Amino acid sequence: DINIGNRSVFRFTENFHVRAGGQYRFLDQQLVDTAVPRQLLDRRNQTDDGSFNVSPILYLATDGAVKVSYGFSRFYDRLDVDQRESDALDRAEIQDERIQEGKVQLDYEFFDDHFISVGSDFIFDELISRRISSGYGFRQRLGFFAQDEWTVIRGENEWRVSPGVRYEDDSRFGSQTSPKFATRFRVNREILLRASAGAGFRAPSF
Repeated sequence: DINIGNRSVFRFTENFHVRAGGQYRFLDQQLVDTAVPRQLLDRRNQTDDGSFNVSPILYLATDGAVKVSYGFSRFYDRLDVDQRESDALDRAEIQDERIQEGKVQLDYEFFDDHFISVGSDFIFDELISRRISSGYGFRQRLGFFAQDEWTVIRGENEWRVSPGVRYEDDSRFGSQTSPKFATRFRVNREILLRASAGAGFRAPSF
């Protein structure tokens, strides 16, 4: 079992940072199994699991930031079964999944009362496996989102409202629009009231 990883932050200027990281794991498992009536099976399971991500951040002079992220991951699993003195029960099973994810987000403050967040993200998912009917599957999802954190009242009795909306288009499950609304009101130093409502959409995996 080998497991290595790293996370780093590169500060090129005071306003431009890049976060990067990656990890990798290799797992090799072997055992001898029995099958009815008296067969001996040598099993070997090898797994490669790795990922990499990079996230540049540019801080704006007007109390905002531009954030970009990209990540790639791959999970490869191979199971070999070898029957001793015969090949009747021999088999090999492979599962290979590759995922790419990306996101772009702009945070910006308007007139000291509105903090706007807008952006887009995507995911590409590719799977090779006997567990799905065709043996190969591909899907993609593209999303757009926007939110406004509005400070309606400042001071001791601060009141904020945060309307937002997200739109997703999934290649297998179609499009979905998910609204949300949250509010927060400070009664005094000891009491803070919060309320929120919204809808969500999560597509199942392969």
